[in-house]
Amino acid sequence: GGDAGEEEEEAGHLTAAALDEIRQLKHPPAVVRRTLEVVHVLLHASRHRHGLPRHGVKWQSVLRTLSSDSFAQKLQSFDVDTLRRSPGLTRDLRALYFDPPEADSSAGGVPRLRPEREALSPERVRRASLSA
Repeated sequence: GGDAGEEEEEAGHLTAAALDEIRQLKHPPAVVRRTLEVVHVLLHASRHRHGLPRHGVKWQSVLRTLSSDSFAQKLQSFDVDTLRRSPGLTRDLRALYFDPPEADSSAGGVPRLRPEREALSPERVRRASLSA
């Protein structure tokens, strides 16, 4: 434990300890796994400009992204314009991860990520990337 100032400073930043904890998640709950899949895809958006991989996101690829020495730097420098240039990817991410389950039954009962307050938007992604 640190003093209150350290805790306030860490609240807006992803700390080394938090990254280590995330990296240790080999078999996380489905909603955590899907969140980390989205992070992986976003960080590799330039590879997926035309949409998600046909056979889905491989968990081993997500784990490699998480264990990368440049993971924190990639989070901090994420450019939301990459998504603006990748309409196929944004379409697929929305359909697979953010649309209500009744709109698409292909998720096989896996819980989807659903923002409760604010819709996912480029501005929201930008704010999130700035706070990472």
